[in-house]
Amino acid sequence: MKKSLDNVTPSEWDYAHRAMYKQTELTFEEHEKARALGVQVGGSHYKDMKIQPVEFIQANDIGFCAGNVIKYICRYNSKGGKADLEKAKHYIDLLMESL
Repeated sequence: MKKSLDNVTPSEWDYAHRAMYKQTELTFEEHEKARALGVQVGGSHYKDMKIQPVEFIQANDIGFCAGNVIKYICRYNSKGGKADLEKAKHYIDLLMESL
C-alpha cells in the first residue's frame, strides 16, 4: 500500500530525511526493528545474545507459551537461574495440557 504525504508518521519523515542524505543503508522496516531491538529495559541479557529470543520467536511465528519457554531457557544463565527454568517448565506444562 502506497502512503500519501498526509498519513506519513514522524518516524517515517525522519527516516526519509536521513535516507535522502545517505545517513542510513537500512530499509524503513529494518530501521524500526533495529531501533526497538536496540533498547532493553532492565539489563542486557537479551541484547548480549547473537540472536535475541524475540527475533527467533517472531520469525518463526511461535505462540505465547512456546515463546516464553524459549525466552526463559535463553536467559536463565545470565538472569534468573533456577527461577527462569521453573518458569520455562511452567509454560511447558501449559503446552502439554493443551495437547
